[in-house]
Amino acid sequence: GHVQGGYSVPLIITASDITSHQSVSRKISARHFAGIFQWLTGIRTENIPPFNPLTDEDNEPVMVFNGERNVLADSLKPQPLILPVKGK
Repeated sequence: GHVQGGYSVPLIITASDITSHQSVSRKISARHFAGIFQWLTGIRTENIPPFNPLTDEDNEPVMVFNGERNVLADSLKPQPLILPVKGK
């Protein structure tokens, strides 16, 4: 079945003028990608507000498509840890 790890993608922002490292561990819906792009590039449009993933709050639940329908990302099983088999 589907597991949470299949939908978790890190967002790494890099630029020549970034002088510090900041790590934010929270889930953000992929629906905010266009807003994040606007925030990064400074491009603006009336239809999509910019979204700063470091400071803006996202109170909507993160939904993912599990192959049949949209479900809450938190409802999926966690990714099991795969350990190497000794002696092989």
